[in-house]
Amino acid sequence: MGTIKKERIVKDFSKFKRIIKKLINKKRFERALCMIETASKYMYEANQIYCDDELEDMICNIATELLPQVKECLPESKRILFFDGFGFDTRGLSLIYIRALIHLGYELLLVTFTDRKGLFPTIEAEINTSGGCIQYLERDKHVKSIIELNHFIEEFKPARLILYAYPWDSIGLAAAARYAGYMQRFLINLTDHAFWLGKQSADYFVEFRDYGASVSYYKRGIAIDSLIKLPYYPVIDKEKPFQGFSFDLEGKKLIFSGGSLYKTLGSGNEYYHIVRHILSKHKDTIFLFAGNGDGSELKKVIGDFPQRVFWINERQDLYQVMCHCYLYLSTYPMIGGLMSQYAVAANKVPFTLLFDDCSTGTLLNQGLPGIEYYKKEEFLLEIDRCLQDLDYLRKKEKALTGQIISSETFEKELKNTLEKHTTNLEVNVFDVQTEAFQKTYLDRLTGNSYGRIFAKKRQLFIVRYFPLPFLRGVLALLLGRKPDKH
Repeated sequence: MGTIKKERIVKDFSKFKRIIKKLINKKRFERALCMIETASKYMYEANQIYCDDELEDMICNIATELLPQVKECLPESKRILFFDGFGFDTRGLSLIYIRALIHLGYELLLVTFTDRKGLFPTIEAEINTSGGCIQYLERDKHVKSIIELNHFIEEFKPARLILYAYPWDSIGLAAAARYAGYMQRFLINLTDHAFWLGKQSADYFVEFRDYGASVSYYKRGIAIDSLIKLPYYPVIDKEKPFQGFSFDLEGKKLIFSGGSLYKTLGSGNEYYHIVRHILSKHKDTIFLFAGNGDGSELKKVIGDFPQRVFWINERQDLYQVMCHCYLYLSTYPMIGGLMSQYAVAANKVPFTLLFDDCSTGTLLNQGLPGIEYYKKEEFLLEIDRCLQDLDYLRKKEKALTGQIISSETFEKELKNTLEKHTTNLEVNVFDVQTEAFQKTYLDRLTGNSYGRIFAKKRQLFIVRYFPLPFLRGVLALLLGRKPDKH
């Protein structure tokens, strides 16, 4: 089977929704919520639409059935319920939001899932020290968890609810949907480039860049007055000791890159052509990639440049790795925003070839000259020059100052977000063109990768509804070998 066509995606997604409607009519809400999450994961991975009003309505209908009555909260209180569907510690945005909320004097209730217990010690210490509280829900018991989350809301009576969750979450969104008009609800739009649920579960949507705001306005149909711009910054432990490398860097220049490997696939494997260009032209370079995923193309480069290309897992000492590299190469066709920010924090230039507007906006000065390029030829010429002229590179590094929002400014603007529903950072929406970007998702969806969307541990029930793609996915998983780490 070749590349999956968009018509197939649309057809299967419609089938998902027909199944969910039948389950809701039969009041089989647990299975319906599981299927809503499965359908949303499906569209998140296919990314051919950015929202779906029918699924949003279904979540609201289920929420009304499960929570027929909700109580008024305390609109003037300083209480905030922070729903964290991820439960990560220093990775992601939870920590920077929680620290800012505590510094601003808000009383905090963090709600996350039991499978994350003991896995976020930094956040736990921050909340316990401030006198806040943490409550847990069961991720796989949707109905029970929605009712329990509603109980937490009724007991705590927050004036505001902040949602920070996976794009397919149904638990936090269902409870939040019932509180329209009862409290102020904010959704942090972390995954601004892809499909997500939550349109009807929030009053305000916190965007970190204009691209995401533009997608929300033009593609999701969210009112401009509901969009608030608030960039993020990376949490960096500069004191964490450097773990070293398995190779010798003496007399070499390290080109570092990293993130999820799917961000390097598609668009004619352009990313790997760039890597090959650098390695072929500059014999004193070593290329290091940190991240997980489909390494089939990366392994080809490793084979062609033995002892000069290395592949490692994500590093806890990422900042220190950045400090040891000569320059950072952004992934393509999709970039990693936090990785670019880490590079800037380490005063390393994040060289970025822009596929489209989705590839920019993670630094404060969008389209920074000498860093972001639309033309591959100019991009390669600039990398070549920097690899041959260290003084020239140092001048570019000096231009990186002030490209990441400070923790102090973030805190001030978060207060404006919550209390004034705006920030001093203007939202500038533009008629964003996403067709070429969305096509890269289809380019990555072959028969096997399509099947893997269905064949996942927590959704075995789906075999009843989509037997052939499910079985193909299981077969692909059984036959597929995990890539070796070099």
